Amino acid sequence: MSPNNLAQMDYRCHVEGGAIGLNYPPKLQKCLERLAGMKEDDIQEEYSLPKKRFATILKQRATEMSSQGFEAALRLAGNRQADYYPLHEPCCSVEKDVETGKNMCTSSSKLVPSVVT
Repeated sequence: MSPNNLAQMDYRCHVEGGAIGLNYPPKLQKCLERLAGMKEDDIQEEYSLPKKRFATILKQRATEMSSQGFEAALRLAGNRQADYYPLHEPCCSVEKDVETGKNMCTSSSKLVPSVVT
């Protein structure tokens, strides 16, 4: 894989304004709202989850994603984990450093711009 292909993995380089926020596809939004409104026992039963804790987490993530947006939900989930790696600035262009041979981020400015209305 060439170094520039690595940049293709950062979703923020491909969404308007560099963030998903609450801009979900309609089917995903409907799914998140449905999960957020369900009881944990019902989620566990419907999706055959082996532990209620899994249903609790799924409901919590769906609630956060549908009410606060993707990036906020990601930060909240990370804050609850001791081994969380913080999010770095987006890397939309990667090149190989000729001296070190390492792939280096060369730009975070290639985000898809927000549409100003």
